[in-house]
Amino acid sequence: MSAKKIVLIVVGCCFGLMVLFIGSFLLAGLVFRGDQQGFGDGPGVGLVEVRGMITDSREPIRQLRHFLKADQVKAVVLRVDSPGGVVGPSQEIYEEVRKLAAKKKVVVSMGSLAASGGYYIAAPATLI
Repeated sequence: MSAKKIVLIVVGCCFGLMVLFIGSFLLAGLVFRGDQQGFGDGPGVGLVEVRGMITDSREPIRQLRHFLKADQVKAVVLRVDSPGGVVGPSQEIYEEVRKLAAKKKVVVSMGSLAASGGYYIAAPATLI
């Protein structure tokens, strides 16, 4: 191959990569605009999943509080697949579900196992 062909191939590849790079930024700008509605900005339903042993309540509580404050979230599905766990974290999640159910609809979906603390956190929901 001649040196001229190699230079044309390299320049063509660089140009193609530059077009791809700029195009991806333009597409990201269209999808994630701050001034207009994007994905997930309209009214919807939140989802909080509690799976496995309940040993820590921080993440479910964070999600429940977020959905309580979010005006676009009209209801929350609490997905429980847990054999239960520690009493303290179960009680803390129960209280947050109770607060959320007082303001928005909370529907519980139970997986193959929802015993002890898993059932306890579902009790204050609007619908099980």
